[in-house]
Amino acid sequence: MRPAALPLPAIEAALKGKGPRKKGLPRILDTLETLVRARLEAEGWRD
Repeated sequence: MRPAALPLPAIEAALKGKGPRKKGLPRILDTLETLVRARLEAEGWRD
């Protein structure tokens, strides 16, 4: 069974702190999508 897609706010909430990872998350997700390691669907991000 595949896990449900997560919207960006849910992914951000899972990260601790307010460091550069949270600010750079959209760019990181775009990079993963480019590398075909994640994809954006209507519901959110999926690995």
